[in-house]
Amino acid sequence: MYYALLYNLDTNLHNFILNLLKKIANWIKIVYNIFIQWRAITMKVIVDEFIGYLETRHAAINTIASYERDILKFEYYFESQNKKIFNLNKDDMQEYLNSLMLEGKSNATISRVSASIKAYYK
Repeated sequence: MYYALLYNLDTNLHNFILNLLKKIANWIKIVYNIFIQWRAITMKVIVDEFIGYLETRHAAINTIASYERDILKFEYYFESQNKKIFNLNKDDMQEYLNSLMLEGKSNATISRVSASIKAYYK
């Protein structure tokens, strides 16, 4: 009988801990998703501010669209490597431009992308 009580206690404790861990895992997922959404919104705000800056400089509509596309691709490239775009160095920038060359992008496109990135970091 003593062993039966001990077994039930162990089983109940085990189930309690298991349920607690499941709830903690769910909370971690929720917090992570909130963080990801916040980060995406923050980056969107920064890009929108950059676009607003270009508009105040009376940049052409095609230039604005190209710069926005360039910056979003730039962000995605480093985000896929788990790098933050505000913690990059010159070697990272060169790596990105080299990747564009390997993709077969024209020199004009690479120059525009370079100009987009420089303007973004000003």
